Amino acid sequence: MITTSPFGTFTEETTKRPLADASSEVIHKAKQAARKISGKAEDATYAVGGKMKSFADTIRDKGPQEGMMAGFTQSVASNLESGGDYLQRKGLNGIAREATNLMRRNPLPTLLVGLGLGCVLARLTTRS
Repeated sequence: MITTSPFGTFTEETTKRPLADASSEVIHKAKQAARKISGKAEDATYAVGGKMKSFADTIRDKGPQEGMMAGFTQSVASNLESGGDYLQRKGLNGIAREATNLMRRNPLPTLLVGLGLGCVLARLTTRS
């Protein structure tokens, strides 16, 4: 089909090609941005894991070494350290993958938790 306008003559082909090229470029740039954001999120997750492990060492060093609180302090430090190690080993993608697998293995509890969270959010956002 040929279209004539004050700006020139256009065919269906000459109109489609620039649009296809432009949309392809937009998609490419969006993918690049998503990769960059994903990389930054992974880096941040790794850094948080490192901070958690560092905080665990601080708690061990500065916390009580004897008595009833020593056991509690060691337990908190140990849990922080293992959580930080988990974040560093798995990263954000690994955590998301594990959460997805957990939801697939347990669909009914996942559905109930989702409904419960929805009810709580609805309750919190509605005005009395």
